[in-house]
Amino acid sequence: MTTQFYHCPVCGNVITKLSDSGVVPHCCGQEMELMVPKTSEATYAEKHLPVVKKVGSCLINVKVGSTPHPMMPEHHIQFVYIEFRDCDGHIGGRFVRLTPDDSPECTICTCSINVEAVYGYCNVHGLWAVDCADVCGDNQKCSDADNSVKDSAGSCGCDNPQQAYYACD
Repeated sequence: MTTQFYHCPVCGNVITKLSDSGVVPHCCGQEMELMVPKTSEATYAEKHLPVVKKVGSCLINVKVGSTPHPMMPEHHIQFVYIEFRDCDGHIGGRFVRLTPDDSPECTICTCSINVEAVYGYCNVHGLWAVDCADVCGDNQKCSDADNSVKDSAGSCGCDNPQQAYYACD
């Protein structure tokens, strides 16, 4: 897990750094706090760790919590972030923003990427993450043979190619 997230203790803004020059980001006139993701469930009644399952050859489904996390205005999952390496080894990510009206889950196309970690952010209990190597390890799409997944029309070969990046349930 290499992505860094920061939180403003005053207004609640959350940011991620694309490049680390060693300077701590500021918001509301003070330093933002680096969020270290929790990697095991705490004693909260709500469950927060992302649960990742493969769905077909190039999709993963992410549910935040082993039991669905509440999605109310005062307490909900604000986003899911998928950290990956592309076929050239570059680190990247995909955000799925959620609202209290959404279910705390999404489905992500993993064609031509290797998922490394999945994060979920609860507006009350903070950042949570799981390492995905064990779940997604055989979902690697970076060999020459697997790059043929795209057909001549550019479709990724998923069941629903119109949703080639993500689809929220």
